This record gives sequence, C-alpha cells and structure tokens, in this order.
Amino acid sequence: LWTGDAVYLGGDQPDDLKTAYRSQLEREDYRQFLSTGVIVEGVYDDHDYGKNDAGKFLRDREGSQQAFLDFIGVDRHSARRRRQGLYSSHNFGNSTDVVKVILLDTRYHRDSHFIPSIGSFKIPFSALVAAFTRWLCGTLGLGLDHGGDILGEEQWLWLEDELKNSRAAVHILVSSIQVLTSNNLVESWKHFPRSKRKLLELILRYRPSNLVILSGDVHFAERLFQLSGRPAVEVTSSGMTHTCATVWSEFLARPFSPLIHPRSLSGGDEPVAR
Repeated sequence: LWTGDAVYLGGDQPDDLKTAYRSQLEREDYRQFLSTGVIVEGVYDDHDYGKNDAGKFLRDREGSQQAFLDFIGVDRHSARRRRQGLYSSHNFGNSTDVVKVILLDTRYHRDSHFIPSIGSFKIPFSALVAAFTRWLCGTLGLGLDHGGDILGEEQWLWLEDELKNSRAAVHILVSSIQVLTSNNLVESWKHFPRSKRKLLELILRYRPSNLVILSGDVHFAERLFQLSGRPAVEVTSSGMTHTCATVWSEFLARPFSPLIHPRSLSGGDEPVAR
C-alpha cells in the first residue's frame, strides 16, 4: 500500500510527474518486487499529487490522478478513471474472514488551511514557513472552527456507505495525512477540525470492527490512539526507521512529544518506533 509521496517531483510540469513515476518503475529493486505478483494499491499525497501541501486548487489534479492510476497499473477502462479523486475500497480474504481496505483521497477535494499554506511556492524556506504557520495556528488556537473540508461531498457519502454496509472482520482506513496526531507542525486532519469531527463521528456511529488507520506524509513512524469514545489506533508508517525525534524537527519534538505522547520516544539502543 502506497500511503503517499511515492515519488518527489524535480519540477512542476505534468511531464515531470510521469518522468518521476517512470523512474520509480524502472528501479531494479521495485521491478523485482512487482515481479512477485504482489497486489499494489494506494493513494498519492502532496509530492506525488503535484506540489507540496497542495489541495483542490492544483492546476492539473485530474492529470495527477490519472498518472497515479497508471503508476499502480489500474486498467484504462476502470470506473476509477472516471471518479473525481483516488478514493476506493478493496476486500481481501474469503467470505467469512474479510479485510477491508478503504483508501481516502485527502488532496483532490481538500480546501485551503485556515491560513493558506505557502508550501507550494518555489521560494526559499517555504516549507518551513508553512510548518511554522500551522504550528502557530494550532498553538494559539486559531481556526478552531475552520470550515475547510478534506474529502468533498461525494467522497463523504461514499465513505459513509462503505462503513455502514461493511461486514468485514478487519478495517484498514488509509489517509495520506495523519488523523489523530496532536503535532501542530505537520499537515493533518487537526487543521480541518470540522472534517476531523465528521470522520470520528462516522467511525463512532458505524463502529467498523478492528479498525486501524494507516497514514504517511511525515517521514517518521508513530503510533497514535484516540483517547475518548471508541478507541481507534493509527499507525504512521512513512519511515519505519525514524520517529519525530530523529528527523529535522528533533529540536521541536523532544521538548513537546513526551508531554503529548509519553511513550512515543525512547533512548539508548532500543527501537524508537513504539
């Protein structure tokens, strides 16, 4: 499962995305992986969607969708080619023991942040400025009732139907950005509070059995829990060898993460992903 950022673009033209995917497909290790016959599914995040922090205002979002579907080998005549967004669901297993994978598209229909991100602009330190803006909003409580949407009306209706009618034994909900995190620095559902509340309300209403949320984006591994209502676990797997204390935000993460997630960091030679 690709949870986003399968490739990083060298430019901002449509052909740059195709070139990046072609380069990934031509990698010998990835070719060997595909030759095993493994099923490959997933979604894009911002960097394989087109631009850092991008949402629904991306110039060629339709082209980005088609390029990703080409990348994972979806048939040209598939109904997924006509859908606005990459969202889809897939059942694995037999009739009595089904694992349902629900893939959300958190880019195609996503509105701007409360303070729109400048992370998409090709200017020095734009990504750092965007992260600081998110941190400032979260820390000062700006945009606590921001009405920006993530999924769009059609995808919300589809998601409710997928949860309401599911009899699967296990549910894996894939979101390219983190859902349960309290880290204000990163892009997450926290910065779209109405959408986050709506998602958690759907989960509480339909109570999908054995739910695991799988996310990416942040370049480190993390395990997150919903502390109120029905427990939900989220696994962030965008870099299983790192936590937020071992990447670029270490100087910010160490003072705050033990207070927010007391078990998220460890010292010595023990694994840091908990």
